[in-house]
Amino acid sequence: SVINNDQEDIDVMFDVIETPGPDGESGGILEVLGIRPQNGVPHKDNPRKLRIPAKSTLDAEIALLSPADEATDRRKVSTGATITAEDPDGRMQYTQDPLLVSITNPRA
Repeated sequence: SVINNDQEDIDVMFDVIETPGPDGESGGILEVLGIRPQNGVPHKDNPRKLRIPAKSTLDAEIALLSPADEATDRRKVSTGATITAEDPDGRMQYTQDPLLVSITNPRA
């Protein structure tokens, strides 16, 4: 859920910061593909942007992408993902706890 306590609608940009997983994997294998209101559609011009109506709470779904990486020869990689949200004034909020993301490489 994303909360907007302001008197005006705001557009918020989402990103991801990675931290090493339980086996010490390095970050840099995830990116935000897009975010959308729950059961809605992504922003038409920038899928990483979400419009939050004034004085409201919006449930949202985020999609993370792990680009193909030939250097990753392991079958499975785990990493921590902290989701960030930045408003137009540059204020940033973070998820309280990192998500544990496991990526399986079917070619390994």
